[in-house]
Amino acid sequence: MPLLNTPTRRHPLSPRGSHTTTGLLVLLTVHLAACKGPVSPPLELSGDQIAVVRTDTAWTGPAFVGTIASQRIARVRAESPGTLLSVSVDPGQSIAAGTVLATFDDRGVRDQLQVARSAVTQADAVLAQSTRELERVRALIDIGALAVRDREVAERAMLAAQSQHTEVRARLATAEYLLQRTVVRAPFDAVVTEHSARAGDVVAPGMPLFTLADQNRLGIEALLSVATASTVNVGAMVQVSPLDEPSTTPSRIAQPSAWARITWISRMVDVPTRQVRVGMSLPTDGARYLVGQTVHGRLALDARVGLRVPERAIDHAGDTTMVARIRAGRIVRTVVTLGPRDEETHLVEILAGLAPGDSVVIGDERRTADGVAVRTRRGLSRTVTSNN
Repeated sequence: MPLLNTPTRRHPLSPRGSHTTTGLLVLLTVHLAACKGPVSPPLELSGDQIAVVRTDTAWTGPAFVGTIASQRIARVRAESPGTLLSVSVDPGQSIAAGTVLATFDDRGVRDQLQVARSAVTQADAVLAQSTRELERVRALIDIGALAVRDREVAERAMLAAQSQHTEVRARLATAEYLLQRTVVRAPFDAVVTEHSARAGDVVAPGMPLFTLADQNRLGIEALLSVATASTVNVGAMVQVSPLDEPSTTPSRIAQPSAWARITWISRMVDVPTRQVRVGMSLPTDGARYLVGQTVHGRLALDARVGLRVPERAIDHAGDTTMVARIRAGRIVRTVVTLGPRDEETHLVEILAGLAPGDSVVIGDERRTADGVAVRTRRGLSRTVTSNN
């Protein structure tokens, strides 16, 4: 029988078969990579662009605007006429007790002091002589050498010398006091709030020079409507925060307000504003408050518990309100239901769609598409708290 030429099968591990398989794998890998397209880099967010939501309590009540004021004010005035030689402080400067504020030309006062000292020296001598003369007259009367009327004359002379001595001593004390007052010093630690004195000015007694405010005894003063003031009592709690923190940078998370307490309520209506002046204690939150600084606050009358997010986390996409929630390192677009908005803190209550502990993106990146990977550049996300 004729022999059939059958093709020879090569083992898959032979060199030629290995090359063919490797080529197919390379082509398949290139094809899959071409189908996927370029990989998008993750969205980098800083800690200020992420907020962690939690449940807290927001207090509601009438809002007010107040001013940081000192509870002890010193208005320094000129006590005698004179010319200012120098002024050592500027408005807004913090000074310690005893700091030199200004100096007067003291040449005229020094002349008065010298005259007073000379008069005291002379009065001392006259009084000493009158005292010795009275003692001598009394001794001579005892032995019968002089009449009693001579003693009366000597006593009147001594009384006149004592009166003169007292008068010149008072003039000396006045001159010394005026010399001390030619150097104006701060009576306590304070900040210079008003400054009306200039070097070279000629001032009269009673003319205002400086106004000083004690920095260690600060409080808040505000005006409330008569209806509002009638509903609160001394000791009522209020929430206070600097006016510029939440309003000037709405993209940032508003800082929680600090607690203060009403310390006094005026029993008179302020005529120009037809409102009632109210005083409050300074918050003990460790913040540094300055005299004249404006603060805003709210009377804590009613409490409302809920979730809140910064206003800049809300994306009003058409008729749907959404937030960019971060879950497992990616953006998840989530529909939310909004509640009341706080005008002062720029926080919005979330009625549905989020849970405590969720992280949301704030700022322009809140419009990021669903599924985009997220990476935090540095720092931790900030926790959203309202006024609690």
